[in-house]
Amino acid sequence: MTASRRRRARGFTLVEILVALVVLGVVGGALLELFQGGLRNVAASDDYTRAALLTRSMLAQLEARDRFVAPLEEGRFDERFWWRLQAAPYVGLDGAPLPEPVVVALAVGWNDGGRERQYTVTSLFLSRRPAAAEAR
Repeated sequence: MTASRRRRARGFTLVEILVALVVLGVVGGALLELFQGGLRNVAASDDYTRAALLTRSMLAQLEARDRFVAPLEEGRFDERFWWRLQAAPYVGLDGAPLPEPVVVALAVGWNDGGRERQYTVTSLFLSRRPAAAEAR
């Protein structure tokens, strides 16, 4: 056998194997980080979707109300999600409060691994009963 054939038959050197393992480790680590970031984004998207659905449900309940009495209400949907409702009379363009419309700000929040997240919706509701009828 010639010297060049022996050299080819020997295989890879230790340095070549170590370089290949380092490259494989770096690429593998980057792929794992990419997948982990994707999973975090999916979980956050799921939380925001759930908050939007809870907000929609709460707004449907608010539409059934006759009047908004308390300026601030708070509660919990479950152990993770909470809600806060702020109601104030709607102020017209000239600055005078209108008798019927009520501005409602509904915030749904949750704790996401030590960080508080919040989804807020502001809407305009009309009271079904005039304020004078409540005074009787």
